[in-house]
Amino acid sequence: MPVIIYPPKLPLHDRVILHHPDQEGRWGAPIPFVPFLIFTAVVYLVGLWAVSNATSWEIFAKMDPQQAMLIVSLIPPFILVATILIYPHLSSPVFPYQMALLQDEFDQQIRWNLAVVATAHIYCGRQAQVEWINLLETLTNEDRQLAMGYLKRVRSRLQQIPVLTGTDWITALVVCVAAFVISLIFLTPDKPLHSIFHSLTLIIVVQLFMLYLYTQRWQHIRRLMELEEIFEELTQARKPEDTPKQEDDVTRWTREQDQHFTLGPAKYVPPSMSDAPPVPWEE
Repeated sequence: MPVIIYPPKLPLHDRVILHHPDQEGRWGAPIPFVPFLIFTAVVYLVGLWAVSNATSWEIFAKMDPQQAMLIVSLIPPFILVATILIYPHLSSPVFPYQMALLQDEFDQQIRWNLAVVATAHIYCGRQAQVEWINLLETLTNEDRQLAMGYLKRVRSRLQQIPVLTGTDWITALVVCVAAFVISLIFLTPDKPLHSIFHSLTLIIVVQLFMLYLYTQRWQHIRRLMELEEIFEELTQARKPEDTPKQEDDVTRWTREQDQHFTLGPAKYVPPSMSDAPPVPWEE
């Protein structure tokens, strides 16, 4: 499979580049799958250990065992959800541009750069739509053509880069099996049913995260396609006004004959006296 560079070359104004270029490589996948998968497995194992030992902690000594286990079991999913919601925005490039616009909201170069970087970050599709629509009235036809070409390049590369590879699927299977074996041997050896149940929960969580990655990519591509439709409507090439072609003698004669037969012969108008004075026998 050929290596696809993402994002494509950014048509930015050099004067107002405010984001960190070293973060651009994360815009296509703000949550890397394999690191997050390992993090999920670790949280799962720690959470399983905590649930098994929660009743022996002093903080839960005066609490009902079922309540203590319920409270502890809610911590791992809260950590995972918070990570999914917060971590992608750490690589988001829009914040410094938004702060700059608060100081000068009429700076079109900053707004252009904001629209460009938001287009490339798959978690900023809504922001990209808003900024491009705000810029439409001020863009020249050449700028619209440049923006539309950039939108198409971003969408094309996102469609070529797979969300998950075969290696990712195999890694997910290995991690889930390893987590099950560790929990069965070291954490709950006397309660294999707990290990089986929690391992199924881990598999479901991993599958949901995979679906989330596919949905996020599809949603961003759909927003880019909507922007492309808007730009295509506004940048349609205007056909030059048709100029009458020069007629040669044959074409002119044909046109005059058509007009003659269409309108009929011209009405006879007798010449005036000055043009043709009457002859003696007409007096």
